[in-house]
Amino acid sequence: MARVGLIVLVAALAVAGAACRSEPDARDRVAQAQAATLEAGSASFSITQSFTGKATGEQRIEGRGTLDFQARRGQLTVNAPTAGASAGAGQFQTVFDGTAYYLRLPLIELPTRWVRMDLGDDGPVSLDQLRELSGDPSRNLAMLQGAGDDVDVVGQEQVGSAMTTRYRLTVDLQRALVAAPAEDQAFLAQQLQALGVAQLPTEVWLDDQGRLRRQTYLADLTRGGADLDAAADRDTPLPDAMVTTVEYDDFGAPVEITLPAPEEVTDVADLIDGALVDPS
Repeated sequence: MARVGLIVLVAALAVAGAACRSEPDARDRVAQAQAATLEAGSASFSITQSFTGKATGEQRIEGRGTLDFQARRGQLTVNAPTAGASAGAGQFQTVFDGTAYYLRLPLIELPTRWVRMDLGDDGPVSLDQLRELSGDPSRNLAMLQGAGDDVDVVGQEQVGSAMTTRYRLTVDLQRALVAAPAEDQAFLAQQLQALGVAQLPTEVWLDDQGRLRRQTYLADLTRGGADLDAAADRDTPLPDAMVTTVEYDDFGAPVEITLPAPEEVTDVADLIDGALVDPS
């Protein structure tokens, strides 16, 4: 049923697209949204990921946080309902400052409340393995560099406090990888490898300053990919589809974070034999 639902969703997007209108500069406006959003300096954000699968059923992860685009500082709290866990046990927290990331993972046994890693260091845990835990949704902005030539205007819609223009398009991750700034290319390459698919049906909502207010995209996970194939080899049930939605608001608001006290932190390099990340 999940795969049927995925086909229905893609078909619905295609049918709805017939009612849209094309504009010559629509693709440019979408591709420029990354720069326009980052120029705001900071924002609050929410992120939702919905997974559906024949073997997994439906799962939903929700998070909210704040982010200083320029200083690369922020925080994120994610609620991931976990079967059999007590209330609040599936709440994960991330605080990040530059390349230093602090994660609180209550379902993983650790010697301290927080684990620290530096994504700028070479060490036992690779950047790619931890990228999904980083808590910085602005990385997804780089995907918009891969906007195809099929960008259509859906119409005007209210998103939060802003009136926006809604666009429907297909993102090509390979095209984004070529066009994106150098600092985003590792993330895009990792997404290509992990998802095993380059084409992502996408919708974006831009305000009158060209800033991204909402982005949603669909990933068909039935295609496989390095990470998914590895999980399948371990007989791990896999979802068939993932829908990710990110929303931004409170542009320009000050971002304040509190780093964990040193005595509450264990460095990831001190964890023994991949206690946090399975090297296989």
